[in-house]
Amino acid sequence: MGAVLLFNALLLYQGDTYPKYVGSVLAGNDLVRGVFGASFPLFATAMFQRLHVDWGCTLLGFLSLLFVPIPILFWKYGKMLRLASKNARHDI
Repeated sequence: MGAVLLFNALLLYQGDTYPKYVGSVLAGNDLVRGVFGASFPLFATAMFQRLHVDWGCTLLGFLSLLFVPIPILFWKYGKMLRLASKNARHDI
């Protein structure tokens, strides 16, 4: 759930912030998501063998909990981030 919240918030924020470059921004986001998706099977087997299923799933749960505040941080500091970029919209 944390990863879904992160990616949805990031997609909406990037699309609204960079409307002129929305295709490139969303393609870059998909590239990063694809790299994470492709690299996870490379370490997942070793992680679950060392931590076993219980602790492996607990680790993934805690990592997803770390993602939950990111949409709130976008909401709080989004204007400051947009003003720091010369390509971003400044009227929202």
